[in-house]
Amino acid sequence: MLYQNKCQICGKKIKLKNDDYSEAHHIKPLGKHNGPDTSNNIIILCPNHHVEFDYGGIAINPNTLEIIHKDNKNEFMAKRIFLHPSHKLRKEFLEYHLKNIFNEGEEK
Repeated sequence: MLYQNKCQICGKKIKLKNDDYSEAHHIKPLGKHNGPDTSNNIIILCPNHHVEFDYGGIAINPNTLEIIHKDNKNEFMAKRIFLHPSHKLRKEFLEYHLKNIFNEGEEK
């Protein structure tokens, strides 16, 4: 495992009785968004950051890989995500999430 169950945002993992826990987040969601189930569309997150991504509270800048947060005072705002050298994210999926999930409902 590239990330040893550590969140790519905060670096934390949840220790359970028999194992560690993390969640895989599809940047361009599956289902109605037609995102693929491929490693270049997945980041590893803790449950808190997973919910923030799912509900558009947080995104990743497609050019810098820095966190964009609805709360500009959030401790992770402008922090670069941890990305293993062999893990390549597709910019188009980051752009999709930023435009369609993070910015959904905001005035253009």
